[in-house]
Amino acid sequence: MTTMSTGIGLAQDKFEEIVGGHEEGEGRRYITSRFFNDIKRCGLLLTEIGEEIFVFEIIAQIKDIGEWAVGCDDADVLHYLNITLQDIGIAATEKSPGLLWNMS
Repeated sequence: MTTMSTGIGLAQDKFEEIVGGHEEGEGRRYITSRFFNDIKRCGLLLTEIGEEIFVFEIIAQIKDIGEWAVGCDDADVLHYLNITLQDIGIAATEKSPGLLWNMS
């Protein structure tokens, strides 16, 4: 758990550093879409194998990125973030319908 949390946190820091330093454009959107695609794949895989605690860790990290994106008024990041959360949420509810209600 600690290793995964640290890894995701470092990935988030690097993502914010890279995306925060780029001007709007195709390259920036590409980096954003690839980052969230990778996060989504991790979330879907963890959901599939039943590792709910790690899925929640990914969701918490996505929440932190969302707060950063809102502070930066970054619509591209929020767009991909919402798609990622939606896809992970759908997979989680299909796998275990009560899973997301247990988050509190």
